[in-house]
Amino acid sequence: MGLCHGSNSSIIGKSLNHNENLDIYTVIWLDNRIKKSKKQISIQQQQQLRTIINYLKIFENENDCEEYIKQMSQDEYIILIINDQIEQKFISHVNNLQQIFSIYIYSQNNNIDEQLINQYDKIKSICLNYDELIKQIEFDQIKYKYIKNKILFDIFYINNTNNSNEKFIYSQILIDILLQMDSMPNDIIDLITLCRNQYKGNKFLLNILREFQKTYTSNHAIWWFTRDTFISQLLNKALRIQNIDLIFLLRFFLHDIEQQLKQYLCLTSVQAYRYELMSNKELELLKDSIGQFISINNFLLTKVNRESALPCTKISLNNNDFHCVLFKITADCNLDKTKPFAYITSQTSFNNNEDEVLFMLGSIFQLKNIYQDENNLWIIEIVLSNRENKDLKSIFKNYRNDDNNNNDDDEIDLLSFGYILQKMNKLDEAEKYYSRLLNELSEDDERISCCLLNLGNIEFIKNNYDSSLEWLLKSLDISLRTLQSNDIIFARIYYSMGHVYNEKNDFKLALESYDKAIFG
Repeated sequence: MGLCHGSNSSIIGKSLNHNENLDIYTVIWLDNRIKKSKKQISIQQQQQLRTIINYLKIFENENDCEEYIKQMSQDEYIILIINDQIEQKFISHVNNLQQIFSIYIYSQNNNIDEQLINQYDKIKSICLNYDELIKQIEFDQIKYKYIKNKILFDIFYINNTNNSNEKFIYSQILIDILLQMDSMPNDIIDLITLCRNQYKGNKFLLNILREFQKTYTSNHAIWWFTRDTFISQLLNKALRIQNIDLIFLLRFFLHDIEQQLKQYLCLTSVQAYRYELMSNKELELLKDSIGQFISINNFLLTKVNRESALPCTKISLNNNDFHCVLFKITADCNLDKTKPFAYITSQTSFNNNEDEVLFMLGSIFQLKNIYQDENNLWIIEIVLSNRENKDLKSIFKNYRNDDNNNNDDDEIDLLSFGYILQKMNKLDEAEKYYSRLLNELSEDDERISCCLLNLGNIEFIKNNYDSSLEWLLKSLDISLRTLQSNDIIFARIYYSMGHVYNEKNDFKLALESYDKAIFG
């Protein structure tokens, strides 16, 4: 078994890209005067900016900057700072890129054309000095927290026979797997190491990280989550871009919040509200999905008082990509087998006495209605549901663990997530998931053989026949030593081996393998 098991810490360490931005926003500062003036953007200026948004990239060349932006995921939010010497052609190009969230012009020239703001909707401000720039970005970031912490969701379409529901099932199974699997002993240590690299040179965040390392306990998970600092932001970004390695590293945090929600579970039905800025695309998707089910794929923090949920001052949007929306949430505490939700006012880091309700990630709601009120605010009415609904129950039955000893009808087979990844043709992610299971399952777990078999099948799909055969032979060796001779897995292993030998033109061994698959 030494071939199968290793250090989970090393697996996580190799999988995670320590140079990847793990925050929601990226600041890109383009200053094409640096070479001419030989005056660098000072360390003090960089540090001041990084207290607001940690990840900062500096460019001197417009072409390099534009190419870097274009290669970034469209899920990224870029804050772009430019000077008044940048050509309007560049501004025109980047203003239309989805990755660009806002543009700030930093100029000491009083004669700069103010019409640029009217011409390009993503230009938020023209700032004449650095302090003004910092204050404006800081003010806007407070305003745009309603985008940074947006609800992540997938939709289940009733009576839909195609594969459009795969993302909903994928999200639900992933969350179940995360909550079923124990976190690893080194997860917090690995997380802190990752964050130290991420926040290198950022004294503000490194101090918070040290505080977390010294004071974090499982019964303070909700307090840290509501503090809206690095750990909740890491979780938010990981869930938004589906960074599976980082999500698994944060399992301990998910477990701890779930236990606290169960401890403070709501004993009465709830009506709560959640305000956010929603993109055109998402709003139109929801408007076309009334009556369907939605999986909320992050923690849903809500307020009981409608007025408290709304921002103190009206948010003016000069960006036509977003709308102001208010979720109106109804939750029946007597509904069986829902994810937990609880009043958390006494557990939060907020210095107020407002009643707040936190819903566990993975909660399922039914979308009841969407309409615009007299103030042009979109109201989205959702009602808590569960998998026991007749439209959902049969879907998840296929993924349950028939062999569990806990008499828990809802326990998901740990292999299910890998199957879904394979079905969605996410072969690299499936391979990483099975490798992770190999490192986390006990050595006598019967699912080891299945993991090895599935790794062999993935290599076969990738046309890596030698590697495929190597995994299949390992699966066969372990199965022969640990399983009954009539176990169905032998037929599956020999059948897969037959395919490999056939592709390698070894027809004699292919026929022998097929024969063993059929007759044993």
